[in-house]
Amino acid sequence: MKRPLARSLVFLLAALAGAVAWGTACREEAGTRGQTILRMNISGSGQSGRVARELAALYEAETGVRVDLVMGPINATERFSHYLQYLGARTTAIDVYQIDVIWPGMLAPWFVDLGPAMKDELDDFFPAMIENNTVGGALVAVPWHVNAGMLFYRRDLVEGYGFDGPPQTWDELETMALAIQRGERRKGNGAFWGFLWQGAPHEALTCNALEWQVSQGGGRIVEADGSITIANPKAAAAFDRAAGWIGSITPPSALEDAEVETLRRFRSGEAAFMRHWPYAWADLALAEADGIGRFGAVPLPAGEGGRASTLGGWHLGVSVHSPHREEAERLVRWMTSRSAQLQRATSGNLLPTRQSVYAAKELRAAVPFVEAMREALESAVPRPSSLTGEHYGEVSASYHRHVHAVLRGDITGDEAVRRIESDILDAMRGR
Repeated sequence: MKRPLARSLVFLLAALAGAVAWGTACREEAGTRGQTILRMNISGSGQSGRVARELAALYEAETGVRVDLVMGPINATERFSHYLQYLGARTTAIDVYQIDVIWPGMLAPWFVDLGPAMKDELDDFFPAMIENNTVGGALVAVPWHVNAGMLFYRRDLVEGYGFDGPPQTWDELETMALAIQRGERRKGNGAFWGFLWQGAPHEALTCNALEWQVSQGGGRIVEADGSITIANPKAAAAFDRAAGWIGSITPPSALEDAEVETLRRFRSGEAAFMRHWPYAWADLALAEADGIGRFGAVPLPAGEGGRASTLGGWHLGVSVHSPHREEAERLVRWMTSRSAQLQRATSGNLLPTRQSVYAAKELRAAVPFVEAMREALESAVPRPSSLTGEHYGEVSASYHRHVHAVLRGDITGDEAVRRIESDILDAMRGR
């Protein structure tokens, strides 16, 4: 468990490193005197980077303000470390940051309250996202594109084995997964499994486990009023139930798999069902070039607590150190506008955070499962990052570590929830 002094020393070293790293990162305005230049740190990978470059060029054409995109690390953990360096060193080299859904509570002191700039438009965003990004009454970031856990499935196998449609409940998923798995293995596919998900002891497991817990009536780890509710029988039962999937309908390799491995296995035809994020659809669509249409996507199954999809995605925040704060706020407002979000969705399969965009005909044509995605967002559950602030890293680490121990068969669900509760209490008390 990290102590306050240790955290302070780590942060000080990060800040010093950031000062050195960014000592030469000044704004190069030679040849463009009089033109405002905004620097925006984003992920430069894949469709997201391509569409961001298109929008930056369009913004300059419309406003005369140049937007330089600074490509950050693809790995979220590495990028968070870089952000701590930049912000701790009070760098003015970056105006706008693309931040992960779990970072607002940890980075809040370094970001401008965007509530006043967005006050006339907030009702159009999904409420769970605004709730997630509001820390101490301040809107730390504006939702840019969204993720929420979904169930992908083999349409051909569900129909081929006589089921009316994909599973609506966890009970139905278990029944279908086992039936299809047995049938495929009888046909000679000994490596076929029923259900894939991310079980490696990292943040992805926190997302999966939270969905199991909430949908089965086990609460949200930490509730909106700050109460710690993880130590309850239904949460424990949810973890025990998932442990029973290992070796039954889920391969033991799931204990080491993250999103990349899960998607690769599913795309290769190794399973009937997969829990993943919406961006997986673009990858699966490439495998659909033959037009068979064998993949489908629906909200995750429901339990006695209803449906639950862990909220994911990326957001835009303005640094308090930006020398162009008002211009940066206008850029964020434009980048998260209805028109910009529609372009990102139709061109890059990056799903909108505004509810109104989901009614657009262009989006429905580009994203076949848009209604399922909207339904998933309506049951989206934020991780307790804003509630636990700087302690979220410790909270999530304890959560996925102990859930992983349950999945391995080392401890019971009841032992896990009691240990997680103890760790959260220690973290919040600064022990």
